[in-house]
Amino acid sequence: MLDKARGDLHTPPIMPMATDEQLRTLYSELMVEFMAELMTVTHGATTDTAFQRALQGYVEELRPWLHEQDAPQTPRPAFSLFSSCEMTEDGEMVNVVLSPEGEAVFRAWVRRQAVVLATARGQEASWKQ
Repeated sequence: MLDKARGDLHTPPIMPMATDEQLRTLYSELMVEFMAELMTVTHGATTDTAFQRALQGYVEELRPWLHEQDAPQTPRPAFSLFSSCEMTEDGEMVNVVLSPEGEAVFRAWVRRQAVVLATARGQEASWKQ
């Protein structure tokens, strides 16, 4: 980039790195949003078949954002999104461990969210002009 005021090339400012704690917090916040969306998508399902159909449709909608490198080494034709899911007795705390396939779906969801947010920001900027 050319700095016209100085008349030379300069290095653009570098974005600060997030700490491990900040990344863990962000991951947890994104996971809560992902889980909320999963629950919303499957909420109206009254049978196992309806639940499975809603979940499969949701995963299919995320297919454009799946990356091959995220896929497990040995993908399975049928899989659970979770390796484990535990809730405290009072229902206040949930501990979720994603399966390898679930992690790939979560990453696809994060990519889709990034596109949605970037698009929304672009629209906000054009509205201000």
